[in-house]
Parts: sequence; structure tokens; C-alpha cells
Amino acid sequence: MSLKPATLKIDKPTRILVDRRKAVGDVVMITPVLRELRKRYGSDAFIQVVTEETIVLKNNPHVNAVVAPTEMKHNDPWDLYVNLNDAYEYNITSHYVDTYLHRAFGTTEGIDKSVEVFASEEEIENVKEAIADIDAPYVVFHMRQWAWENKNVSPDTWTIIMAWAEAAYPNVKMVSVGAQYDLKMPWGQGNRYINLNDQLTIGELKELIAGAKAFIGGDSGPYHIACSTDTPIVALLSHLAPEQIVPWRDGEFAKNVYPVMSKVPCTGCYARQVAPVRNLVCENPEQWVCAKSFDTLDITETLDKILKEKE
Repeated sequence: MSLKPATLKIDKPTRILVDRRKAVGDVVMITPVLRELRKRYGSDAFIQVVTEETIVLKNNPHVNAVVAPTEMKHNDPWDLYVNLNDAYEYNITSHYVDTYLHRAFGTTEGIDKSVEVFASEEEIENVKEAIADIDAPYVVFHMRQWAWENKNVSPDTWTIIMAWAEAAYPNVKMVSVGAQYDLKMPWGQGNRYINLNDQLTIGELKELIAGAKAFIGGDSGPYHIACSTDTPIVALLSHLAPEQIVPWRDGEFAKNVYPVMSKVPCTGCYARQVAPVRNLVCENPEQWVCAKSFDTLDITETLDKILKEKE
């Protein structure tokens, strides 16, 4: 499938439907498309997004409506239909955001590629209170445990990182975020280790990360939400090369983002899959070994560099 743009029925559409069904990180990455549509077609355009992840766009000022697929009225007239499903799944060597922009506009030239997540005033106030309760500098960890096993960095790796942080930075607290099925702090809830898994809205998570000294995690919803902030990111990558998934910030590619690749020769395997890629096929005889093969010294040295610069 080529990266051809959506087809306009009229020169200046007033009713625009954007379609990206899931998941959280993918919907975050379509936000440059939404911002550019608003820029091109102005305040008179009615922009609706259909997605299973409606919460991601709850406060986005560039859209007029966000609906779940079950809420769609199929007889509604649309001047422009932008189908972003399978954009990067078919174009496996490109940056994810580039594939969305090419699908929508046929180019990335002159378009701001930075992603956006918006918090409500209530969410901002909630996080201010949470940060006051933390009452210390903190690092946000997302220790993912879900589908696509290559993204699930091993608990042993996280335990080593935590032990290092405890010894090296006794005044820095560690906050875990994510879903209820993700890993929590190895030592449980405590003064130094704060578990906020499954306790934050999308907007609250963005604000919490924005106030952190650093964010550390792999390709995931929280990672892409972190990309919408200025907070330094330690990105733990396996199947994707940095040039495919590291964000633009303030017009600069990879600003304050520090990729750490798994130490296996088959990293970046996504670009060698058969398109469309909806399920990853591990090409290593030791299945999903990448998740257990991160060099903890690489990770702690990277985090140490960030925290020293933030002191």
C-alpha cells in the first residue's frame, strides 16, 4: 500500500472524519494530523475522530467530536475521510508519525510533527496536589506487561535499575504508572516508591510526567504521552529503530530522548516483517529474548546522565 493522501470531495471541506481505531499511543501519534487539519481548514471545519481510545482526545482543541465506532452514524455526509488505520502497519520502514501525515496530506513538508496531549484544569490541579504529596524530585517508570512480548522489559532488569536508583539518588522518588496489569514497584508502595498504576487519567499522566526529572519506558501509551512533554525520556527499544519511533519536540527530532536498544543482533526487526504488521513474528530462535537483553549499565548510565544534568 502506498502512502497516498486522502481524497477530497471538495476543495475546502467543512465536515472531516478522521479514523484511527486504536491504541493509546497510536492515537497520540495522530495528533499532528489533527492540528494540521485545523490549521488548513480553519475554525469553520467540523472535525470528528472515530476511535476506540476516545479518552486520548478528550481535551484536544483541534477536534469538534470524538466518538467510539459503535456510536458512528454511517449515513453522515463527510467531505473528507482520513483513514489512518494501517498507515505504519503497511509502511514498515518509515517513522510512524510520517506515515500518518503522508496518508492525510501526501507530504510531511512544513508540518509540525510534535504530538500533543491536553489536560483539563481539574486534571492539572489534581496533579499539582499529587506532586505536592510526593514532595521530592521524582522519576516516572512504565514497566509494561502486555501484548507484544518484546516490549515487556524483564522484571529482573527493572529490579536492578531500581536498586541502582535507590543507592545513587536517595533523594529522588520513583513513581510507577500504567495499567493494572503492568509491573508495580518491586518493593511495593512505600516512601521512596509510589505506585500510581491504573489511577490516572490520560491528562493527569501527561501532567505527572511533565513534572518529572525523567521518564523511562518502552514503546507504549505512556511513552507516547511522555513524548508530548519536555521531560527527558529513556526509551527502551527492541523491534523498532529510533528513527521510527523517537519523537519530534519543538521542531527537533529526538530532543531530550535517549534511546537504549536491546543487546540482541535482531533489533529493529519490525522493518523486516511482512506488511501489514499487526502481530510481530520473532525471528530469533530464542523467542522474545530482546525483552530480557537490555544492558542495565547502559540504562543506569543514561539515567544518571539525565539526573546529574537536572541537579
